[in-house]
Amino acid sequence: MKQDYFFRWLFLCFLIPSLGIHAQGCNPDTLQNCSCNFEPTSLFANPSFEEHNGCELGDFATSPSQILPGWLDIWGPELDYEYVQYINPQCPIIFSGLPKVPLPLPAGDAFVSIFMSGGGGSLTEKTTPKGYVGAYPLQPLLKGVQYTLTFYLGFGVPAYPDVNIAIFGTPNPLDVMNEDSSFGCPLNLHQSWQMLGSVPVHGFDQWVKARIDFVPDTNMVVLAVGEDCGGLPWPTDSYYIDDLVLSPTDSFHFRQAEVLNGDPCRGYTLGVQGGWAASAQWYKDSILIPGATGSTYQVPQDPVASGWYNVKLTDGVSCTISSPVRVRISGADGIDLGDDTVMCLHNKLLEHISPEGFNMTWQDGSTDSAYVISQAGLYTLTARDSSGCIINKSIQVSYHDCGNCDVYLPNAFSPNGDGKNDIFRARLLCTTVAHFRMQIFNAWGQKVFSSSDFNSGWDGNFHGQPAPMGTYVYFVSYDLLSGKVLIPESKKGAVLLIR
Repeated sequence: MKQDYFFRWLFLCFLIPSLGIHAQGCNPDTLQNCSCNFEPTSLFANPSFEEHNGCELGDFATSPSQILPGWLDIWGPELDYEYVQYINPQCPIIFSGLPKVPLPLPAGDAFVSIFMSGGGGSLTEKTTPKGYVGAYPLQPLLKGVQYTLTFYLGFGVPAYPDVNIAIFGTPNPLDVMNEDSSFGCPLNLHQSWQMLGSVPVHGFDQWVKARIDFVPDTNMVVLAVGEDCGGLPWPTDSYYIDDLVLSPTDSFHFRQAEVLNGDPCRGYTLGVQGGWAASAQWYKDSILIPGATGSTYQVPQDPVASGWYNVKLTDGVSCTISSPVRVRISGADGIDLGDDTVMCLHNKLLEHISPEGFNMTWQDGSTDSAYVISQAGLYTLTARDSSGCIINKSIQVSYHDCGNCDVYLPNAFSPNGDGKNDIFRARLLCTTVAHFRMQIFNAWGQKVFSSSDFNSGWDGNFHGQPAPMGTYVYFVSYDLLSGKVLIPESKKGAVLLIR
């Protein structure tokens, strides 16, 4: 008998007005366009879960295939529909705590929600509850034939990390029943199960179309789609899945978006396989990219541009949506050591580099993200990311003897009109100073004083009224002239206003 694990749910949700969800109409800003659908017939019966034979209110007493035609009840490591609830206008809502549903829907009025618990990282893969949709395909998948599975994954709020979605298969129709209470992916169910392919998908309040291409090494008669065999990226959450189209790759009539040139380090140019004499509109993560209507698209050299790209092609009579292509952009260009600089003797320069996902090495072998420069020389940094991108940055640091030149600022002043310490101003110990600027802020971040004249200072007033006693923060910047060299200097600190 199945174990009663409260934390694992698989929902088939029919959209009803009481949930505030309406599937009618098409949003031109997304790929869910009702008039542009040229995909082949899916080998999954009932691929968008529209057909159903009534409502199930609570734990299953009968096989899901009797309620949801085309889909399979597989016992064992969470391949079953335990705690399934069907919601439609004729069925009461028993559980409404689902994440926000992105609209519009990819297809029809129904979808599946898979609830999973990652155990906060405390569970092994085999003891992690995972949900899957299982089915006998309309015909066996044949050894050596390339197949394509396209599907939409829906993400609520907040933003999700990558979800690694996989398709699994087994050649044995009997290897779907198991009273073992273990969990994890289908590979834990029986040794005949294989992972045929997988793809990472991510999104925020949207449906994202993804694609898996694979070639079985033996005929497959039972399939399952859901999380791969890695650990869950979050402790507890849900994602939605809909419109699972499975067919031999050759039967797909859409064009293939592809990378024409580039790499994660230098950027990508995308185009359409074989070209296309028609108008085009490019999409990122199923959302329209304004102005991207050319036959090619240059992906910005920015890590936030990583994601899935499709193009919708229209020739005036019909349209087609390309299969998605995934792009990853390196953040290597974001590393910057600054311009070559000159400093006064005994000063130090702190380079603090904190790019995520990079391995860094300085010229002396140091791998610290914070590096202190105190001597003249050429300093170089080599950074490598997970994509294999390597970037080299350098900065030339020189030192000059600035003599005894310095700028002195007191730590307190008392603007009470007694002629002593009434003005807060900088005191220059030399005359070789240029481009002076001082700014003073109060505790709320308001600028109470600003001047580029080192002879002027703050009298303790703000908007013509005496400023209250307290601590104020100052920022001073200036250039020291050493020979013909201008050396930028700065100071910051706090001053106490006393009344």
